[in-house]
Amino acid sequence: HAFRRDAPAQPSGPSLCSQLATQPGLLGFDCLAVSGNSGAALLQRSDSGWAVVAIMIAASASGPVRSWAVVPSDDLRQRIAAE
Repeated sequence: HAFRRDAPAQPSGPSLCSQLATQPGLLGFDCLAVSGNSGAALLQRSDSGWAVVAIMIAASASGPVRSWAVVPSDDLRQRIAAE
C-alpha cells in the first residue's frame, strides 16, 4: 500500500504478505504483484508507526515467490522517515 500522511492509520483491503525468500538486497513475497505495482512501498507496522521495509520491483510468473522487492538503504529509509 502506498502511504500518505492523510491516509487512515490502517490500510484498507488485502495487506498481509509473507516473506518467503531473501537474497542480497532483495526480499521475495507471496503477494501477487500486477502491472503498476512497481515502485510501491511495502510497509511494516510497529509500535512507533508504519515504516518502509521494501520497494516492489518485479512479479514472478511461477513458484511460491510471487513478487520481489528491493530493500532500501538505511540512508534512504531515514530520509523517507524524515519526510
